[in-house]
Amino acid sequence: MAARRSATAPPQTWEPGGVIVLVGPPVSGKSTWTVNRFPPSARVALDLYRGLLTDSEAAQDVNDEAVALRALILEVRLRWGRTTVCDSTSIEAAARADLLARARRHGRPASAVLFDTLL
Repeated sequence: MAARRSATAPPQTWEPGGVIVLVGPPVSGKSTWTVNRFPPSARVALDLYRGLLTDSEAAQDVNDEAVALRALILEVRLRWGRTTVCDSTSIEAAARADLLARARRHGRPASAVLFDTLL
C-alpha cells in the first residue's frame, strides 16, 4: 500500500507552469502553506479578491465577482506558463472542475494538495 501524502509533506518541486489546487476547510493552513512556499504573485485566492473589492474577505455577496477575477488572473498566468496556487477551500469536486479544465485547455499540469485537519 502506498504511503499517504499529506499537506505537511508535499513534493518539494512542482511542474513549471502548472496549477496547484489547495483542498481543505477554512483555517486548515492553506494560505500559510502557500506563503511559505511560493511568491505572492503565484497565489490566486477568493478571500484576497473579496477583500480587494469590499475591504472584507468575508463578503460573500461579491463571490461571483471574486470568482471572475480569479478566472481572469488564472487564464493569464496559464497562458504565460506561470505556476499558480489556487488558494480556496475547493472541497467540492465542482469547485475544482473549472480550475482543472482551465489547466487542461492550456496543456498545463495540475496537482492538488489536501489539507487533512483530522490528524
